[in-house]
Amino acid sequence: MSKNKFGRIVVMLTSCTTNIPPKYLSSYVTSKYALLGLIKALSTEYADKGIRINGVSPTMIETKFLQNVPELLVQQNAMNSPTGANLTIEEVLPLIEFLLQDSSGSITGQNIAITNGNIM
Repeated sequence: MSKNKFGRIVVMLTSCTTNIPPKYLSSYVTSKYALLGLIKALSTEYADKGIRINGVSPTMIETKFLQNVPELLVQQNAMNSPTGANLTIEEVLPLIEFLLQDSSGSITGQNIAITNGNIM
């Protein structure tokens, strides 16, 4: 990427980095904030090389990952959303695809929340 003076990197973070972190997940939250710090630092270091690095922080997404989360938490998250549901992959992909396109060249070092209707 550096040799080509062009690159796009999108890192999947979490809504924990855009609002009040949940209780009892300190190691998870700490690792996600460390990634956010890395995104911000690298985006500054590589901006002059045409490389854009951003984060995407969605709320809970209906994926296989949720099989490891207690069903009650998944249901509560959906009920607390203004849409009454958790995000789907199809709702998250357009933003990631945009950040990977040439037209997103002026965006770097950002953590973009996908809130599913929640105001953060």
